[in-house]
Amino acid sequence: FCFVYPQFKLIIENYATTNDGRSVIYISSRTFLGINFDGVFYTPLAFVVIPCSIALYRLFINKGSTSYNLYSTILFSLSLFCGGNRACLMCIVILWGGFGIYFFIRKNFILKMLLLPICATGIITIFFAFSQEKNETSNEIKQQHLLTYKQLLNSNPVVYITGMGAGSKVYSYGFQAKTELMEWTYLELIRLYGIFSLYILYIFYNPVYRLWKNKKYYQYGIPVSLGSLLYMLSSYGN
Repeated sequence: FCFVYPQFKLIIENYATTNDGRSVIYISSRTFLGINFDGVFYTPLAFVVIPCSIALYRLFINKGSTSYNLYSTILFSLSLFCGGNRACLMCIVILWGGFGIYFFIRKNFILKMLLLPICATGIITIFFAFSQEKNETSNEIKQQHLLTYKQLLNSNPVVYITGMGAGSKVYSYGFQAKTELMEWTYLELIRLYGIFSLYILYIFYNPVYRLWKNKKYYQYGIPVSLGSLLYMLSSYGN
């Protein structure tokens, strides 16, 4: 409706804006790999990768109703697809092209040795193609952000050990202004907290590791840990 009726799009955009002017829903038309994507991205949408991983796992491991699991998997995958941004699209590719194929051929050792390296190569190729997309504003801004990190490293390398502190501002070539936060999540953690960012990463990644390590004790330890890992990896750029 938003793309067929522009006036409806304006209503949604006005409604989905906080009091301080930040958008909660982003409606955009973007081009990836020569394909146009009309997307309606609701900011918490990326979390759907976790239930999508669970539904996919249930579908291929034969847990519960096959028709219900298929419906859930398609529903969650479509919601990620409708987001229309790189992170959500890559989540779909990895879930179906990586986890899905692994679950499907998990009992066939020869197929796993043949297909999984091909799938991994394809996923990595698509990721770099997305990252190097020309005429994409988001990519251009991210590239300019990297110049900021480089300049900061050259002028004051000790910052990457001590950190600049939470809420500290830095001039970003990407935004052409001072900002408290740039779009490279993990680099920002290092800029703000230096070596102490390792502790922050430990807090988030340790539960994923523990779920995977003790997966035989948790019914959905595998899909929840994989979904959580995928979410945190895909958040590198926002």
